[in-house]
Amino acid sequence: MRLRSTLTAQIAPTLAVDAEFQHRRQNGLEDKNRFAENLMFSYRTWINYQHSAAIKFSLSPLAYFSNYKIIQQAQDDETAPKSEFRLSAAVDTQHELFKKIFITGRSAVEYRMFNTSAKLTRLRNRVGLRYDVSDKLKLGIYDELLFNIYGTTPYYFFDHNRLGFSFTYQLLSDIKVETGYMKISRLPIASYAMIHESNILVNFSWKIKLTDKNK
Repeated sequence: MRLRSTLTAQIAPTLAVDAEFQHRRQNGLEDKNRFAENLMFSYRTWINYQHSAAIKFSLSPLAYFSNYKIIQQAQDDETAPKSEFRLSAAVDTQHELFKKIFITGRSAVEYRMFNTSAKLTRLRNRVGLRYDVSDKLKLGIYDELLFNIYGTTPYYFFDHNRLGFSFTYQLLSDIKVETGYMKISRLPIASYAMIHESNILVNFSWKIKLTDKNK
């Protein structure tokens, strides 16, 4: 289960700053309750520059993650979480294929620093389709691949894959909610077996406008 909330401050017509909070839960050993155990807590800031309607550049100069071990054995739920600091840069794109149907993309690079002194550089690329049912409702499907390009052996070049779909609804002019489903296949470092996960996601976003667009 993935829960995320984002507070966005629109400080100029093309510039915005996000404060993002995220919490993920997982089921215990031989337990189908997706809320049973902690999986991750995080706080992240994003600085977003909207270059055009089709292109957005983003930089995350500060992100902190508390990552719990994926439970596969009885003692895993007793393992202390691993702290991580992360620097990220990303670009989002969209192109209208047909009326109300868009092809979307997001490419990013992440530099990950752990309290174990390990450091990883990871690339991620997501491609999807979005259908704007109305001004308020949008449907999307996507696939995202993540690769480790520095900091580990070639065996762990593949990090994980995310396949998902989502529904986004604009509750008010400045508040929207996204919910959906994500299937994840990952290869954890130091493991030789692929792990498969099913996740329900809920994202809540609230935008505060600090600029007068009439000026």
